[in-house]
Amino acid sequence: MSGVGFLIHKPTIAPETYSFARLHGLDPVNLCLYGGEEYELVLTVKPEKWLEARSLISRLGSELKRIGVVTKEKSLKLSLNGEVVPIEPKGWEHFK
Repeated sequence: MSGVGFLIHKPTIAPETYSFARLHGLDPVNLCLYGGEEYELVLTVKPEKWLEARSLISRLGSELKRIGVVTKEKSLKLSLNGEVVPIEPKGWEHFK
């Protein structure tokens, strides 16, 4: 373990997820965090290397999206609509 935490303030949610959630009376944020059907590569980049990393990934035909920050507090939290809430560890466990 790295001994750090994360504060997510811009979860990436596809427009189709919002449509699906509305149609089925579901919360799109819960689908994003716990649905398990979409996979994204999550990585950390030092702030001073952000522009360089984004440029490199762009040249490779992809895109980096900033979704949050590393924190000293060893926890995983979501900031949404002005409220910071813990993200419960209830997603898919690949190596169980």
